[in-house]
Amino acid sequence: MGNLDEILEPDVIRGRARFGVPALVLAPAVLRIVLSGKEIDSELDALVTAVAILQGPGGFMRNFVYEMAADLAKAVEASGTRELAEAAKTGLDPDEAALAFQIALVAVFSSPLGDEVDIGVLSAIAERVGFSEAEFARAYESARRAVAHP
Repeated sequence: MGNLDEILEPDVIRGRARFGVPALVLAPAVLRIVLSGKEIDSELDALVTAVAILQGPGGFMRNFVYEMAADLAKAVEASGTRELAEAAKTGLDPDEAALAFQIALVAVFSSPLGDEVDIGVLSAIAERVGFSEAEFARAYESARRAVAHP
């Protein structure tokens, strides 16, 4: 999986396309948040918690992650899911995609609103962006372990 410290560098997104790798790593989580229709502030807080769990104590950038995810959610609400899903499909390498789904799954497990429906939504997103069932299962198990042992 990718290194969160390298992917979530604030300077990395300057001069990039609308959906660069830092944003795309959050794409599955944001797509799930928007599609689930749940209370966005709680879900964004859970996403930030997920990144903190996976990144560890050093280098965590709460406001950066929250704002990037909120901007993505606004873009998806304004223009639909297709553009972000396609960008994730073509813009993430396999390690980045694995990290993206691990973040999204840890966010579900960390959210007081997270449930099995969210796992199903993420599974459908995974299929849409070309992330195999086997890869999704590995990300799921990895996310479960990360939440159990932060």
